[in-house]
Amino acid sequence: MKMLKAICLALLSCSLLAGPALAAKVTIKIGYPDATMTKVGDYALPFPTYAAMLTFKNAVEASTQGEVGVEIFAGGSLGDHRSNLEQILIGNIQMAGPSDGPIANFYRDIQVFSIPYLFSDALDYYALMDSDFMKKFLDDMAKKSGLRIISAFENGGFRNFSNSKRQVKTAADMKGLKIRTMEIPSHMEIVKALGGSPTPIAWTELYTSLQTGVVDGQENSPLTTMLGSIQEVQKYYTLDGHILGPAFLVIGEDFYQGLSKEHRKAVDEAAIKATMAASGIVRVADSLALQALIDDPGIEVYKPTPAELETFKVAQKPVVEYLKKNINKDYVEQILIESEKIKKARR
Repeated sequence: MKMLKAICLALLSCSLLAGPALAAKVTIKIGYPDATMTKVGDYALPFPTYAAMLTFKNAVEASTQGEVGVEIFAGGSLGDHRSNLEQILIGNIQMAGPSDGPIANFYRDIQVFSIPYLFSDALDYYALMDSDFMKKFLDDMAKKSGLRIISAFENGGFRNFSNSKRQVKTAADMKGLKIRTMEIPSHMEIVKALGGSPTPIAWTELYTSLQTGVVDGQENSPLTTMLGSIQEVQKYYTLDGHILGPAFLVIGEDFYQGLSKEHRKAVDEAAIKATMAASGIVRVADSLALQALIDDPGIEVYKPTPAELETFKVAQKPVVEYLKKNINKDYVEQILIESEKIKKARR
């Protein structure tokens, strides 16, 4: 039922876009560089972050009766994610929809989310977002970076390994595989710890690199894998779920604190609805993409047993050690404690 409500919110937000423009006392401009829609098989869906923005727009405009207006600049018209965040800080725009990677340029402690096998499923992630730890963490981010996260959801679902050489069932099967990663040190440390060879390659070059054997495999969610047609040049896909990448709606802290009490409340409540919409969309999109991979005769999808999955967790320690040396080690320790607390509470 909650999933259905989330999806309805996202679809409702899309239908409301055609409504008349309202005269606003306060205008929120949101920069978004990516595409607005995606297609998985026969289904066309809004990207989760865009669904969040649409829902936020209509919720805040409705609750303030048009006193707060929202303008979404999608498709890269205002530059990339990093540029959007820079524009927030100088006041050109007020909000953006980045993942943790671009935010790390402004608040490096956000890299704490790159600890592998931190979450057993998406519910762990959302429970963490609602925790006292995260409230303190996000307040610290707002204070130090000038950027406040008001909505947190998934950036396409869990990342998994694929390759063209052999089915990976345990960590031992990763040995010697050349795996494409983003140029993120913690991601590279995961592959190293599992015995593979991490090779940073740009997304635009990934398909050809896999096709020509420059690398054996890659790591992405089912949705991202399908979007890049990666399944066409890979034979094996393993549901190890090493990272659940986060995505956010970010607002400028100075702008946020400068809002009236009523308008700030409207923004906060709209952000909650945005999270619901994005999480619903990403769950549907991820499920459709995974089913498409399972149904594809050209690629074998394998789900490790609990015992097999446990072998992959050897990758957590070196990443934790790396992060303790490069970001606030207290946050690294605290998020591990909070993660275990959440998992135990749900058992």
